[in-house]
Amino acid sequence: MRSPRSGCFENREALLRWPSSLLPLDERDESIDPAVLDFIQDFEDDVISGTHRPLGFYLKRYPEAETQVAAEYLRRRAATDEEAERAA
Repeated sequence: MRSPRSGCFENREALLRWPSSLLPLDERDESIDPAVLDFIQDFEDDVISGTHRPLGFYLKRYPEAETQVAAEYLRRRAATDEEAERAA
């Protein structure tokens, strides 16, 4: 398993390129936990590669941000599922 990439979104402009509906829940606070940003990058990489991991996988990987990762996972999984349904 690769290690989390702390600070993968050091540049906030890179974060803001994400669709606004999929920005982290606390984006408006401008105090986003780096672990959440790492999770987002991992999740999106997994979606692009066609890999669907269970929530528990990410919670074990980012225990320091369990609550935020769980919330982001649920939002992103729902958006991914809706997108797949529209494409079918």
